[in-house]
Amino acid sequence: MNWREENEAYMASLAEKDGYEKWPGGVYGKFLAKAETGTDAKKPRFDSVVTCHYTGRLINGKVFDDSRAGGVPAAFRVRELISGFQIGLTHMRAGDKIEVYIPWAQGYGNRACGADIPAYSTLIFEIELLSIN
Repeated sequence: MNWREENEAYMASLAEKDGYEKWPGGVYGKFLAKAETGTDAKKPRFDSVVTCHYTGRLINGKVFDDSRAGGVPAAFRVRELISGFQIGLTHMRAGDKIEVYIPWAQGYGNRACGADIPAYSTLIFEIELLSIN
């Protein structure tokens, strides 16, 4: 099985697992923690700036990015992120923590991204949304 097939099979396996939600574009999400009841129910929009901690890894477990490594949360404008990350964020509220599973078509597609992310890679991000501006 080649890398593309392995990644596609991995994503297909999520449909049969409990606790995973399927979102647009074939993106899957699994909530690890939900914001406390009574917190602001606002979710990010595409023009929002969000502050979050995140760890990105491949299906083989290789970590390619980790905001905690620098000790400072990352701030992004949602519309400037890859499609799958956008989809995950727009399902969150400040205080939520999720794992988002991004199929290659909603990530970097059929091209590699640097030395760490091969073409056709499923991207798995653990995201903790700290604030929405």
